[in-house]
Amino acid sequence: MFWNTINLDLFKPFGSPNANAYCVALWRLYETLVQNQLELDECTPKEAKEEIRFAFLENSQQIDYDRESESERCDSDEEYTYRYLRKCGWLREIDEVGYRRVTFMPQIASNLLSALDGIKRGPGARLATTCQTIFVGINSVLEEPSRNAFVISSAEETARSFQDQLKAMAASCRDIAYRMREEQQGNELFRTFFKEFTREILLEDYSKLKTTNHPYRYRQRTLLAVSEILYTKRIFDEVVASIERTFEGKTREEIESEVKEQLVNITIIFKNIDKLLTRIDEYRSAMTRRTREAMQYALTAVPELSQKLDEVIGLMVKHNEDMCPSGLLSERYVARSRFFKPIVKRPEPEPTRVNRTSPPIEKIAEQRAYDSFIRKRAPNPKRLILMLEKNLQSKAVITTDDITVDSLDDFLAYLQLRDLLHGCVPKTNPYHSLLDYYDVRTVEGELTENRYLTAPKLVIRRKSSASIKRT
Repeated sequence: MFWNTINLDLFKPFGSPNANAYCVALWRLYETLVQNQLELDECTPKEAKEEIRFAFLENSQQIDYDRESESERCDSDEEYTYRYLRKCGWLREIDEVGYRRVTFMPQIASNLLSALDGIKRGPGARLATTCQTIFVGINSVLEEPSRNAFVISSAEETARSFQDQLKAMAASCRDIAYRMREEQQGNELFRTFFKEFTREILLEDYSKLKTTNHPYRYRQRTLLAVSEILYTKRIFDEVVASIERTFEGKTREEIESEVKEQLVNITIIFKNIDKLLTRIDEYRSAMTRRTREAMQYALTAVPELSQKLDEVIGLMVKHNEDMCPSGLLSERYVARSRFFKPIVKRPEPEPTRVNRTSPPIEKIAEQRAYDSFIRKRAPNPKRLILMLEKNLQSKAVITTDDITVDSLDDFLAYLQLRDLLHGCVPKTNPYHSLLDYYDVRTVEGELTENRYLTAPKLVIRRKSSASIKRT
């Protein structure tokens, strides 16, 4: 199922009481980590928190901890927001060289924000270009089938995009028609019709489909070209042969089936365009009629109509109170609602009690231990030299069987000794300078076993022509 591939925790920030603050932070991080990633260096957690802080300052946002069900107090709002977004899956951290950590946005999270950005910007007036591209592509296949065979798949994708744009336009018209008919009146109705429908849909896209010079006039010619490719054996065979020469892993039957399916899909899409245009026309007619009625009412309605109705009702009640009861009648007795209400002194203000939570000591200690371990595991030539010199002493050659591991530094140096194998160390590696003093090779078919691990045996030789200071 589609939802099995998505972490549903990603939607928690949008449903949170602090959704505005989280959305501001997410959009700022999306611009920094995704849209502007080529202009900036890799973003560290500290820099990401700074971006969140700037976003909060620019948009006057802050975190309301009392409205959060499970909140852990932090030193700042940006620290809490960063941890919450990382917990929900919007951000991830990765270790780079040494102890440096980098923050990035996962694929699904960035795709979600990219899709929302696309919805905000809208498809734009590209229907003319889309129709023209499909016609030109199919016509080029007819002219040179063996050379332009791959244009068919591109034309199918473009046709699908064209159909999706029309469907989105129809859905937008349906939503606007519903709001104009059921929910809106007066100024709001006119604003919806003239701004959202007329300017953003009618003038941008739909009007261009109804002109005589629009490429949609090539619809019938496109369908004829598709039919000619599909049912002319010579052209169809050339198309299949051209694709078969490129995709050697597919059989001819599979390629023929794919090409037929793509051509049939283009035919179905172009035949269904009229249905979508008819549906859009119906919504347009309903919205135009509703707006015209509202404008006619606004022109013919009597000014101050409600005030004049009150005066008419008052006169009717005055002449016949029994036949025409009304809320304009005066009360003939002192009702309870008119009793005198004495002024009551307001209570003295009391200081608000602040509940301070203790810092998460265990998590802080765990994070510090993890940071210490990351720093320890970084390449350290000095540590490797100390371990080798301690075991070599005055010897020229030793194996890993002769190496004793007495501490964590010895164990890390023992693991990083493999970086010197066969002298294959890049110049950018901190261990490159040690190649002048030591030569490390593997012993074929032999293993070294100690109480920590079992690994292939290595032989370490001190180069006689070099000397190194012991520290």
